[in-house]
Amino acid sequence: MNIKKFIEIMSVAEKLKNNTRHSRTSSNRHESVAEHSWRLSLMAYLVKDEFPDADINKVILMSIIHDLGEAITGDIPAFKKTASDEIIENIKVFSSLKKDVIYGTRFITREEARKAIISYIEGFYNSRRLHSTLGYKSPREYINDYYRSNKKVA
Repeated sequence: MNIKKFIEIMSVAEKLKNNTRHSRTSSNRHESVAEHSWRLSLMAYLVKDEFPDADINKVILMSIIHDLGEAITGDIPAFKKTASDEIIENIKVFSSLKKDVIYGTRFITREEARKAIISYIEGFYNSRRLHSTLGYKSPREYINDYYRSNKKVA
């Protein structure tokens, strides 16, 4: 793995320790996103024998990364999210695009910059970033599910 990319990912992941979720721990304090992801990953590992056909490595990986978007946007529960929250999330995501991809990078050509931005949007934002308002699905997954379920029979 490219060391610069590794450091970027670890920097984003570190923010999960500081962002809290709407849910609370047994001691009645807000749980951090990192604590939530860790506990979910541990639970997936502990119940692995109950689901022998499941790809447990994939389940644990999904448990680890499913809330990475909250490092950028914070936690907004699906049942409280409004249209203006979606706009704010998009602004935050695109400001992180500027910070993560554009600032500090010297592009030789406009085409090189265009490819880096498309790679970020298509490689992370559209394909992997999970949105709570989409039922914790990525936009691409949500759209694909929508078209599959609403396919018109000719």
